[in-house]
Amino acid sequence: FALDLDIRRKALEAVIGDSEKIRDLHERVGRVGLAIHRRCAELGLPLLLEDSGGRGRHLWGFLHEPLPVELVHNFGRAVVKALAPRDAALDLEFFPKQRRARPDQLGNLIKLPLGVHQRTGRRGPLLDSSGEPIADAWGALGSIERLRTKTFFSAFAALRAVAIESADASTPGDAASKSTDST
Repeated sequence: FALDLDIRRKALEAVIGDSEKIRDLHERVGRVGLAIHRRCAELGLPLLLEDSGGRGRHLWGFLHEPLPVELVHNFGRAVVKALAPRDAALDLEFFPKQRRARPDQLGNLIKLPLGVHQRTGRRGPLLDSSGEPIADAWGALGSIERLRTKTFFSAFAALRAVAIESADASTPGDAASKSTDST
């Protein structure tokens, strides 16, 4: 599965021609990608961080055992609900987007790790926990920790709790009494 963090097209279009503001957007998506990566690690989700080669970051999760696509999709909804950035210029999506896989269709596509971005022609480097490119990308890809089913369910429960806390905190009149972790 993958988290896809991007700068929204409208946010980029709004700053066309202003290299400083464009650089700021790219720095923000980098910082938020690192924050999501750290938060996922705290939840027991070993994700591989990648510069997407386009407008953002991909965070890849690899399962130890196959799980039903509907379950993984619901997990993704919990991830997005709990960890979506509060920055209106950024967007977080989860793949797979579909609840069910149809044998005659591929579903939504996402560039694989170390692939070349179709629009920019840039190869997306893998990044370490400080956001720097990993020298031995193939070694890092080959040694990524795979998520065991028990850990998957523990993280799923924790994400749902974070989402509930965030929803409670955003209730009018109650926000001052609750704190939330922002990414």
